[in-house]
Amino acid sequence: MFNNLSDRLTSTFRNLRTRGRLSEADVDATVREIRRALLDADVAVPVVRQFTAAVRERALGAEVSGALNPAQQVVQIVNEELVGILGGLAFGLPVMAYSAQITEDKGQFSVIQRFIFMPLFLFSGTFYPLNSLPLWLQWIGWISPVWHVTEIGRALSFGATPGGWPWWTHLLVLVAMTAGGAALAWRSFLRRMSS
Repeated sequence: MFNNLSDRLTSTFRNLRTRGRLSEADVDATVREIRRALLDADVAVPVVRQFTAAVRERALGAEVSGALNPAQQVVQIVNEELVGILGGLAFGLPVMAYSAQITEDKGQFSVIQRFIFMPLFLFSGTFYPLNSLPLWLQWIGWISPVWHVTEIGRALSFGATPGGWPWWTHLLVLVAMTAGGAALAWRSFLRRMSS
């Protein structure tokens, strides 16, 4: 399934390499092929719609970079959108698993906001490099999906991550966080439905 998806996306982007500039028709044709490839890979229809709409909007509104050809620009946009989705899932699925276990609202989400989300966001290296923090605070960034997404974004934009970790380790951590969160959410929802 993933090989087929990869092959279809690669052939879609290969067709753009011959273009000197992206027209709206080129973007629409590319987005249509991306949509078909994702639907053939059994991705949920609402996710495909939202993803392709974001890619189309960004591709049409993208400032033309002198260093990138149209295919590279679309590939970069698709990569950034996929990383954003993965980061959102890595952050949101564990919270969804926790919310499935709540039976009575006692302000639990305000505690999550104050003591989990805010520190993970503030110490994620988004505003300043993580290595500028003392070592005893850096671990907060290491467990934050936001840091991993930020580092992948820097790798996509600048070529190398300043933190020293290879981009694929950040990707593996995000995939592991997403898979763990999905497993916890699945288990929590099944337990909640059976009780």
